[in-house]
Parts: sequence; C-alpha cells; structure tokens
Amino acid sequence: MNQEKIREIKEKMEKEREKLYLLVREYGLDSPQVLEQSRLIDGLLLALFALEKQTDTQENF
Repeated sequence: MNQEKIREIKEKMEKEREKLYLLVREYGLDSPQVLEQSRLIDGLLLALFALEKQTDTQENF
C-alpha cells in the first residue's frame, strides 16, 4: 500500500471519527454501539499510522 492511499484512508477515518464525536457531543448519543465504533475507528487510525511509518521506513532504504 503506498503512502498516498494510506493518507486517503486515514483522512476518511478521521472524518468518520469526527462524525461520531459530533453525535456524542451534540446529541448525547453515547450508546455502547457508538462507543464501540469510536474505539474501532481509533484502533484503525493507530494501525494506519503504524503502516504509514513502516512504509516510510521501507521507502528510505
């Protein structure tokens, strides 16, 4: 997976996270499903960050 594609996915996931936080903040929707989705998105963003760093390292060698 190249850097550009990783960044695109990260941007989409960050937008989804913002939507979830808006639901929680503005509408008080703090159901278990919303919290689970938020944790899932945060985990995916961390994985993408790690993948991006790994790709950076591989491209530099």
